[in-house]
Amino acid sequence: MLEVDSAPTSALVTTAEARAVCGVSGTADDAWIDALIARASAAVEAFIGQPVRSGQYTETLLMDGRAHTAWLSRWPVTAVSALDVDGADALASYTVKHQPGGGLTRWDERRSVPWPAGELVVSYTAGAATTPPDVAAAVLETVRAWFPLRGADPTIKSATYSDGTSVAYAVALPGLPAAALDVLAPHRVPRVA
Repeated sequence: MLEVDSAPTSALVTTAEARAVCGVSGTADDAWIDALIARASAAVEAFIGQPVRSGQYTETLLMDGRAHTAWLSRWPVTAVSALDVDGADALASYTVKHQPGGGLTRWDERRSVPWPAGELVVSYTAGAATTPPDVAAAVLETVRAWFPLRGADPTIKSATYSDGTSVAYAVALPGLPAAALDVLAPHRVPRVA
């Protein structure tokens, strides 16, 4: 079970950064830009499969006594602040190493050893302190692509004119641009279907 103790920052870029890529110099469009930043940031994190920025979490895992690695839901893990094994504080008595992909391994003097069977409760910090530059670039590319859609009526799906020509409109903001998807691919959390 994962509990969010301190949620990560949801906006992955600043309004000023987004203004610059949209070619806007004043603040008149800030409300629209901020809404786009929020939607683009959420879309990027949904594509990646987890929050990007640093947050604090408490996670409870049931260990079987054989596993050398406890896999946490959020990563990269940057700090472990509390570690309880079956209700007993184990942070001081265990040497714990962070593994790529959210793994925690328990070590004795020279090798990894299995976690004991039972409930493992880990309080930890995971995520980036600042938005990685390539992720920020993907968010900004998305905001730039969506910015001209301001004022489009989402209730109009198509229009047919008197000369017989017709035009179809997007009903909502489009998905992430292809350029953003290419940049984000290495950050995506692997999923098993």
